[in-house]
Amino acid sequence: MSDSDDEIKPQQNEKEQKNKQSSYTYWVNNDPNFFKDPAMKPNSTPQRIQVVEESKDSNKIAPKSAWNASGTWEEKAVSLDHLKKIFTDSLQGRKLAEQSTLTFSSVSSVSGEAKVIHSRGKVRIGYHLDISLIFEDANSENEVKINFKEFADDGDHEFDFKIEKGDATALQAQIQKGITPLKEEITNILKRVADL
Repeated sequence: MSDSDDEIKPQQNEKEQKNKQSSYTYWVNNDPNFFKDPAMKPNSTPQRIQVVEESKDSNKIAPKSAWNASGTWEEKAVSLDHLKKIFTDSLQGRKLAEQSTLTFSSVSSVSGEAKVIHSRGKVRIGYHLDISLIFEDANSENEVKINFKEFADDGDHEFDFKIEKGDATALQAQIQKGITPLKEEITNILKRVADL
């Protein structure tokens, strides 16, 4: 064997060591005795997550789940029937405008979607809804159906109304006075849903 062969072998060993250190698996321990001691072996058995108790109040939406304890991001859908009930309870006895003869009668329909969002420790509600409300006077001589279309959490609200019974000119004035406060009240009701 020549001197040049002896020089090549150490260079190859150094090269193999460098390749091993720069490879993806350089950290893998190939020692078969590494985990012989049970105290050194990590516990890799699955652990059961503690279940958060269900809320006894049906109007409340449960808090963030056990798996999301840090509160990074979680969405929970809000039932449209639940929203309809909340609107009905919250608007009961409400007049359309201050001097209005029309009071809230019922929620005709609620469609679209609403979600309570837990994000970075804060709770808010996201929604995009179509809401139809019926207002009438005590004698049921006048009846108005107010439709909010694309009632969204970004502040975008469109509405129209249909006078089912009564004098159109007198009722239009009441609707024009009452529509902005009604939109604000519906927005506040939806914000309270996130706090439930």
